[in-house]
Amino acid sequence: MECFTARISKLFEMNSDQKPAFQLEIFEINKVVNTIQSEYILLNESITLLNIHVYYKCPSNNKKVHSQLNKCNSCSGSNKIYNLNHYCHGSINTINIYAKFKAQTNYKELTLTTTSNSITIVQKLTNKIITQETILLVEFLDV
Repeated sequence: MECFTARISKLFEMNSDQKPAFQLEIFEINKVVNTIQSEYILLNESITLLNIHVYYKCPSNNKKVHSQLNKCNSCSGSNKIYNLNHYCHGSINTINIYAKFKAQTNYKELTLTTTSNSITIVQKLTNKIITQETILLVEFLDV
């Protein structure tokens, strides 16, 4: 899967105290994750586009959100991924990442892993050999 659109929204939400520390949404499969877990997902063959939303509530001003989005499966080096950094500060208490991925007709196997400081989505690619491709990595880091 290749990310062809990424939008970042940083804002101050008045009701952020009522929301979880982080949340991952995959709209096409009605998936919402806001707990620590690991899960295997097999996407329906009819899905050709994946809209993903990552929400992060800044616990303090000394936090940074680092994200990597796969933009090109056949590329290497800096052309392969989008590397993005966003910082929490006084006027921003939430960071939202909205990403759209093109889904190939094959390769619909994903592993979704959430920890207290990261969200990872890995795609299983099966050609002559089986490989794993990280399509999304979001890390919540100290500055």
